[in-house]
Amino acid sequence: MKLKIDKRGVFRLSSNLADNIYHWEGKGDFRLEYLNEEGKGNKGGNSAVFKIVNTEEERQVFIIKFLKFPLNKSNKIINDRFQGEIDALIKAKEEGFEYVIQIHYDNYYKHEKNNYKYRFYIMEKADEDLGDFFLKKENEITVSQKIALCYNIIKGINELHSIQIYHRDIKPDNIFLVYEDDKPIWKIGDLGLMSKRGQDVSFERGKKIGPANWLSPEAMNNSLCGKTIWASQFDISIDEKSDVFQLGNVIWFVFNHNAPVGQITIDDFLLKDYVIFSLIFSMLRYKKQNRRDISFYEKYFLQLDDYYLSKKSKKSSQWFTRKCKKILKIN
Repeated sequence: MKLKIDKRGVFRLSSNLADNIYHWEGKGDFRLEYLNEEGKGNKGGNSAVFKIVNTEEERQVFIIKFLKFPLNKSNKIINDRFQGEIDALIKAKEEGFEYVIQIHYDNYYKHEKNNYKYRFYIMEKADEDLGDFFLKKENEITVSQKIALCYNIIKGINELHSIQIYHRDIKPDNIFLVYEDDKPIWKIGDLGLMSKRGQDVSFERGKKIGPANWLSPEAMNNSLCGKTIWASQFDISIDEKSDVFQLGNVIWFVFNHNAPVGQITIDDFLLKDYVIFSLIFSMLRYKKQNRRDISFYEKYFLQLDDYYLSKKSKKSSQWFTRKCKKILKIN
């Protein structure tokens, strides 16, 4: 494997096809390809991502993700963060998590010209991310299918929380559709901004941590006043409740096709479904203490189809609506 890496850290494949072959020990030879016809291998500001295709079995396809910053002292923080992502994915695999992208291998690539080493890992291939999926098929998705999709996403984040990992970068681009035995499953990926409970993240003060347009209030507080005299007056800690807020944004997008900016009401919700709106509203509370733990939302999205949308029992539907109103304290 002989990648082209320019001074800006842009990764390109070689015009010599033989240079694009990666030998994966124990798996065989794999051909690197761009993710799309436009020849773009870069995805995200810090990584370069390609497909790798088994040269003997074309149906065997994986994804390889390179960190664009070489292993050296000046890049220690970003390399440590990438290593944290790898470690988190390995732990998720060891735990048998179903809704987190599965890692298969990690190593480093030594560039023959600049002699630098670049970390990489190989993971399962997804068909597309949530953003691209909805651009193509949003009119074909039923409410029941959207509920199942949201449950997959919530379950994936809850799996990470169970091992004390916070994602902190939840957005449609980081949620992936994977088919397992022809069954569609939505999985959480791209843990590049993850943190662990109790981890010292003081170096993040004053920085924007999280996806643009999907930030939680505390992430915005950290960005705006994390390094000012006002920092102690606001919550600037980005943690599991920040994941809940970002999930609320994404779930609103799934049902409403836009972002929940401002003071949202049921009139702003296209579906006009009080139960689903109430759950999202609870996730989007400004103060953390007013948001529920992720396990609460996992439980209720699992029950939604049975108690409300299936309409099997009008009585059970009314009971579920009253229960949500009471628990979420929505008038």
